[in-house]
Amino acid sequence: MKQSFKFERLALLAIGILTAITIPTANGNPPPPCNAVGGWSCSQQLTLNSGGTLDKNVITVCVGETIVKPTLATRPTFNNGSKSRNVTINCPGQGSTFTETVPVRHVSQLTFYPAIPTSFNSPRVFTTTAKVTARPISLLQWWKGESTAEEFGVNHATAFGGVSYGPGRVGNGFVLDGYGGRLQLANSAELRLQNFSIEMWVKRGSATQVTKNNASGSDARLFTYGYADGYSLGITASGNLYFTQNNTFTTTTPGPVLTGTGFHHVVVTKSGTLISFYVNGLLRHTASCDQRIWFNSAPAIGGLPVGGKNFWGTIDEVSFYSCPLTLQQILNIYGSGLSGAGKCLTSLASGDGCNLIPPDCACANNAEASLGTVTINVGIDSDNDQLLDCWEVNYFGNLAQNPTGDPDNDTLTNMEEQEVKSHPNVKEHKVIGHKTTCGDTTYVYFDVSNLTGTSISGGEFKLYTWATGQTRSLYSTLQPWSAAGVMPSGNTRRFSFTTTDTDITSKTFVILHEGATQNEASPRFQVVVRDETALLLNNTTFITAPCLECLNCDGNAPPPIAVQSRSECYPNTGLTPCNSLPCGTWPNPLPTLADPTRGGSPQRNNFYAASSPAQQVPLTGPASGFKN
Repeated sequence: MKQSFKFERLALLAIGILTAITIPTANGNPPPPCNAVGGWSCSQQLTLNSGGTLDKNVITVCVGETIVKPTLATRPTFNNGSKSRNVTINCPGQGSTFTETVPVRHVSQLTFYPAIPTSFNSPRVFTTTAKVTARPISLLQWWKGESTAEEFGVNHATAFGGVSYGPGRVGNGFVLDGYGGRLQLANSAELRLQNFSIEMWVKRGSATQVTKNNASGSDARLFTYGYADGYSLGITASGNLYFTQNNTFTTTTPGPVLTGTGFHHVVVTKSGTLISFYVNGLLRHTASCDQRIWFNSAPAIGGLPVGGKNFWGTIDEVSFYSCPLTLQQILNIYGSGLSGAGKCLTSLASGDGCNLIPPDCACANNAEASLGTVTINVGIDSDNDQLLDCWEVNYFGNLAQNPTGDPDNDTLTNMEEQEVKSHPNVKEHKVIGHKTTCGDTTYVYFDVSNLTGTSISGGEFKLYTWATGQTRSLYSTLQPWSAAGVMPSGNTRRFSFTTTDTDITSKTFVILHEGATQNEASPRFQVVVRDETALLLNNTTFITAPCLECLNCDGNAPPPIAVQSRSECYPNTGLTPCNSLPCGTWPNPLPTLADPTRGGSPQRNNFYAASSPAQQVPLTGPASGFKN
């Protein structure tokens, strides 16, 4: 796909160069230039003023855990450079020589040597050196369209008329109503240049109109400097771009280049006497103008400074450069806009380097600030307390925990919580699983109450199992007998799972909720499956094996259960034979009475007969893996 796009772009570029370029001439020859602009000379290099600090110099992570790199807590400060050039005007009636001087701004990038990887797959101590590198750029002013603010803080815009904000090519953009909406700028000295580049994204509000001003005809201004003087970049209703200078010179692209209502990337550059138009990364037109630009009034975005010729549509990422951009630089910025990322991933102050902002064409030296060493401890136990540093830091923020401590009072020690990968500050509620076997399949049922005080929505409840020192592994996705993944606070849900595992009672299970909300703070339940089989009769009474045999029942809840038709299996109950018992008569919730013989508590759901005090027959057998 990328190769095809590149081939198509190059093909269009070739066509654009061969068919779209026109250069006005006098008597068949190019006019002699009289506006002589010298090259930029770097008069002051970028220098470091003061160093910055990181938000952390020590990182503690577990093996395989994603490393969050340090960021800047305080930023280094750099002294911007500056550059100047001589401009000679020797046209008749315009003879003069003057000097242009502008600042050379910079972007900074935080880097690490050696680079910090995403994670490590084995324990270690890793060290790296952090530094910030400042890079000179040719970008002088930038209105991103998120607000009226100018990114460098030197020339904030003032909105007039119908200006709002809506989806741009990168983030938001200026949405202009086509009547009076425009953004007024200050007559900044650093914008009064004879050579420059203007870059922006443009989206028409209509395929047939570019303005709603009746008096201004069928064209609108995208960027204007001055009124009767200066220059303007505009668009006609048919989609042609034009550049006018001092209201005496105008050049227009030979054909429509901004049609439809999609975003187009527009760049106009002026280098010496040469004016070049680029649209969507293609050179579409060049022309020559040897007049001096006069700057007697202020610039504006989306219309004339005094109103009129107001553009109807969206303008985004308006940028002014002190250097003519190269084709490759334009292609880089165009591609970044297509992806939605833009030429700077976050902001000029973020430290991400903003690598797509073109470098300055005069001052090239970088300035650096060293921020010291960063140490990354991976999967180690520096204090030899049998608790990994990363586990203690992740859950407690320190290394002062006792391996035998139980801060959440759920009878699991810190060391056991670490081993089973459960939360040491969230109480694990223990529930007893009721197991019944039919053929080769074992069915386990249990009720769970949400005691967290927070409702859960979305996602799934999953059952995990593990052995000491091993990684937790998924055992089953639980099937609730009600809405999947929904559990209001205080509500009880019945879950079930099936297995052919013959050694189920030797395993320790934990239920975790994974999904839209409450992933880490969701209720965690330790499920203890007892090595016994029981049958519920008349919605309240359980009886146990060996009086059970298999019978396949139809219905959605519960799945097939083991039943027994012999009346001697349930003496003194007055029940009819159980083969007439419907499948869907399990109570919801199951009995949750405290069983002192099993260490019962309101957090432990125990299964036993409960039709009357005389019939409360606790299920027998050890609670495998159950902590009393």
